[in-house]
Amino acid sequence: MATESTNTYQINPLHGAANYNVWQIKMTDILTDLGLIKYIESAALTPTSDRSNQSEVDTWNEKDRKALSTTRLHVDDSVLVYIAGVTKRFTAEWLSRAR
Repeated sequence: MATESTNTYQINPLHGAANYNVWQIKMTDILTDLGLIKYIESAALTPTSDRSNQSEVDTWNEKDRKALSTTRLHVDDSVLVYIAGVTKRFTAEWLSRAR
């Protein structure tokens, strides 16, 4: 059974292109430590919902949302306004294209 980290991460928030490269590395490490990296990798498959695996789907959705929340908490307000309406599965695109 995986355990969750209780670490508090102190990194500079994403301000834009100027600090994107360093921010991306640190965010990847944070999400890896929290066991959330697979929820942002574009190759990860979201489970399809049916009655037999609803618990798996619910867990996936919860952790996918946690990956999104963790990323948003490390983005400067001046950038956050541009991504505020984005929901699940945004993180993979953001980490790869926010330059």
